[in-house]
Amino acid sequence: MKRSGLLFIWITLGMVTAGAIFAPFLAPYQPEDQARDFFYAPPTAVHFFDEQGSFSVRPFIYDYARISDRPLYRATQEKLFLEFWVEGAEYRWLGATWDRHLFGVSASKKPVFLLGSDSLGRDQLSRLLYGMRFSLGVGLAGILFTLLVGVGLGSLAGYAGGIVDTLVMRTCDLFLSLPGLFLVLGLRAVVPLEISTATTFWLIVLIFTLIGWGSVTRVIRGQVLTLKERQHVLAAKVIGASDWRVLIHHILPLTSNYLVVQASVLLPLFILGEITLSFLGVGVQEPGVSMGTLLNTATSLQALAQFRWLTAPVVVIFLTVLSFNLLGERLKALDRVRARWW
Repeated sequence: MKRSGLLFIWITLGMVTAGAIFAPFLAPYQPEDQARDFFYAPPTAVHFFDEQGSFSVRPFIYDYARISDRPLYRATQEKLFLEFWVEGAEYRWLGATWDRHLFGVSASKKPVFLLGSDSLGRDQLSRLLYGMRFSLGVGLAGILFTLLVGVGLGSLAGYAGGIVDTLVMRTCDLFLSLPGLFLVLGLRAVVPLEISTATTFWLIVLIFTLIGWGSVTRVIRGQVLTLKERQHVLAAKVIGASDWRVLIHHILPLTSNYLVVQASVLLPLFILGEITLSFLGVGVQEPGVSMGTLLNTATSLQALAQFRWLTAPVVVIFLTVLSFNLLGERLKALDRVRARWW
């Protein structure tokens, strides 16, 4: 059971991470591309056998046409073969411009929606990949800056002591006493309502950093206060090692276990925080896409009853957060085992 749980964690996180990193290549369309004639189109089934039972090495789909003004579609007999490494919309990736996508159909054919389309005819798979890329990127950037600020200020306060320690910790207490919601609304109030997606990205990262650095700083300070009295640290000072070298080479490496566990705990919280902000309308705005904006399409019970593929973002969010939480619990257990031995 333990191995199967660990396998589930790595498979889920591996797929989510790969989807976020290679989103421009994996997505057949841009997230804002619209096919107005195919709004609420159902997911397209991929076939290897036709109706006569003949096998095809190349995967194919059946074309479908709308049969009324409402989103009602029926499959036709026309086969559309999927093509790989196809030319499509240009995108920026790794500092270069690319126009190749993993799969698609000929430009003269109708679009393929493996996860269906939304009310504007936008491909759900493409929007899901780009949305996960944004939400996961915000979480990772938030973790990075939170840990950098927390480790920097916590180690400074714990090692220097005196007035530096007092100043850092009182500032830390101030930020910890502020409700996170008030901090979010206060920062959002001083920013224009219409801002670019990139600006929104860094604004949310700033918010998460301001919310999370205090708790990391307090723990790192406490660990540095304890570690700087250990024998190997005192020995390094005796032989003439500088304070900077002692801190970087002899103290901070011993806090790595806590930082890894803390990162695994904070990451799902930051992802859910970004999703919540975008869902409430204070994060990413249309036509930008994140997992929070995707959830807005799934708020109508009538739409969910008729177009169940709109719940795909909910499933991805649930599995992603569950995997990160399970990983965090495992890392906490390993850290407790190490603490017993050391």
